[in-house]
Amino acid sequence: MINYFIGIIKRKFIFKTYLKKKYLILENLNSELLIKFLGVKDTEVVSLRSEINIFLVFKLLFSLKRFNQINYYLESIKQIDPKKIITNIDTNPNFYKLKRYFPNKTFISIQNGVRIDNTFKNEKNLKCDLIFCHGFKDIDFYKKIISSSVIPLGSLKNNDINNYYKKETNCISYISQFREVDEKNSISHFLGKDFKGVTWGDYIKSEKKLISTLYKICQKKNIKLYIVGASFNSLKEKNWYVKLLNSSDINFISRNRLTSSYDFLKKSKITVCMHSTLGYEFLARGKKVIFFSRNINNLNKINKKIQFGYPFIKKTRGFFYTNQISEDQIIKLISNVEKISKINWSTKIRNIKKKIMIFNYK
Repeated sequence: MINYFIGIIKRKFIFKTYLKKKYLILENLNSELLIKFLGVKDTEVVSLRSEINIFLVFKLLFSLKRFNQINYYLESIKQIDPKKIITNIDTNPNFYKLKRYFPNKTFISIQNGVRIDNTFKNEKNLKCDLIFCHGFKDIDFYKKIISSSVIPLGSLKNNDINNYYKKETNCISYISQFREVDEKNSISHFLGKDFKGVTWGDYIKSEKKLISTLYKICQKKNIKLYIVGASFNSLKEKNWYVKLLNSSDINFISRNRLTSSYDFLKKSKITVCMHSTLGYEFLARGKKVIFFSRNINNLNKINKKIQFGYPFIKKTRGFFYTNQISEDQIIKLISNVEKISKINWSTKIRNIKKKIMIFNYK
């Protein structure tokens, strides 16, 4: 309860009345990309995660309705009267409960990250008109729990960025998954109830091992390793890696804008990552990507769900992916993808990338 009130206090308070618009985007994640297609004049964004509109709160109070997310969304739809309601937060079950109140409006959800089976655990009667997912493997995931049409589109952000680069950099790049989270904190709030009792420290243990081992291998073999930052707090993130690797001599690519990771990884010869949406996006682009799966406290039930390509790929090891983090395995996979020609690589990943992630530029 205390965390709930702290979350409210941290949000921005505004007072804004709304005009009728053709489109309403619920929550502002990637909303700038959607507005590029839909048009500023025709689109309104309502984001309860970042701000609270006192006008909507008053409307709820005068109607004797509770202030909660569903009622807030419903009131915003009532005020704006859009034809289409869109969200980029595809994991919010409340979005899929809105259709029953407005059966004649069109509800559209866009996948923004890797999904596992327990995302909507214990939720029922969820509805949507259209869900755009990353790849063909995701169709069954959504259809099992949400009554909706599902179309593979790829990643909205990835599709907005071209695949052009002048010259490939002869290096290995690691996709950072750094988060400003205390290692003692539970991760069940963002990965689901199956992860109850699992801490952030448990979750990143495999990652720490991978980064440390990869760093030593690159030093021994005189390979240039770049760490591609995930956080806009670049100083804190870089210091975390300096401490982990016990060295200030690291090549760190700061995330100073939304596309900086993409701009660097496009020209990287080989990319290494854990269970990463960005890794999947670059596999979809045809780039050479090596995937490692986490081992969380030897809990096979949940480790299975976060392995590469789940549930489409059944094997735990392949030409460019593995669930074992060791010096031998890292060297083996680097050798595999380094030696294979780009034509043969494209052939090898063709069916896999279609299932996992599509790249649809523009």
